[in-house]
Amino acid sequence: MDTYEPKTFSVPAIDGISEKTITTHLGLYEGYVTNLNAHYKQLEVLGTGGDPLVTSAIRRRIQFELSGVINHEQYFGALEHGSSDCTDGSSFHTAVSKQFGSFESFINHIKAVGTSMRGIGWIIAVYDSSRSTVHTLWVTDHELSNVNLPAFLAVDMWEHSYMIDYAPKDKGKYLDAYLAAVNWKFVEERFASIQ
Repeated sequence: MDTYEPKTFSVPAIDGISEKTITTHLGLYEGYVTNLNAHYKQLEVLGTGGDPLVTSAIRRRIQFELSGVINHEQYFGALEHGSSDCTDGSSFHTAVSKQFGSFESFINHIKAVGTSMRGIGWIIAVYDSSRSTVHTLWVTDHELSNVNLPAFLAVDMWEHSYMIDYAPKDKGKYLDAYLAAVNWKFVEERFASIQ
């Protein structure tokens, strides 16, 4: 099996999120890639005759690590090349405006999800094309995010994404900084690809 390679991201300076936080966070992402490859290697070594308890534990870890890789690639992908405005009339803008009343209302909804939920997790925005519906999910562990609907936005709300810069009570400030830094063209392209 081919191994996963960590992607590199061109993340400019972000007002409200320090370079130290971004660097530390990217290192964590690279750890997910390393662990994913190691788990696949373990399964390869064990082969088909491995202890079922061991192989099942490894398979659970694979799902956690793989989801961590994918979520972080969306998270950092949305920060690449600097912030950009959402395009009026794009399929993404049209869908969220129809469902939430406006793009700004969608942003306020994301902020409300992120600040009202307790503990660690992710805000994962997915699209159900069979019903033309956006769902915003709160996901505590990476592997629980798979509802068989494609994601177009992943916002990391685990404490490592903001604790260098903000206390937990101020995570709303981190969320404001992240959403202001998003390259909405990236989100629009992801959304268009999953319709």
